[in-house]
Amino acid sequence: MKANHIIPVLFAVLIALVISCKKDKDEEKAGFGGSVSLILKPEHHGKPIANQTNYPDSVFLKFNQLEFPGTNVSDFDHVQIGNAGDDFVRVDGLKRGKYFIFATGFDTSITQRCFGGLGYEIAQDAGEIVLKIPITEGD
Repeated sequence: MKANHIIPVLFAVLIALVISCKKDKDEEKAGFGGSVSLILKPEHHGKPIANQTNYPDSVFLKFNQLEFPGTNVSDFDHVQIGNAGDDFVRVDGLKRGKYFIFATGFDTSITQRCFGGLGYEIAQDAGEIVLKIPITEGD
């Protein structure tokens, strides 16, 4: 008689495991391993900021988060440096999910370092996304 009670319990546990595994797969996990490219364009007061040879633009990504994680570089999951002369920083191979994007650059018109960022959720599985990242001079 005890064996008759074990079978329904095992069946219920099996169903719970299948449902929980599917839920984990359905949740979007940001990070690398995908086919999305971000073309990130830092702008100070609407003006594109080009990478300087001695001060290239830098982009910091925090995965699975839309809020600013803080100013410590170790709080971010990835850092990408731009190429001199380009007015963008390209990050390839991302998956769908939530990202906080923080950018720094040097505005030659005011000879100051500028920085800022935004939260963004990638909702596609492939392709390029161009984003303007608003940055401003620091204190």
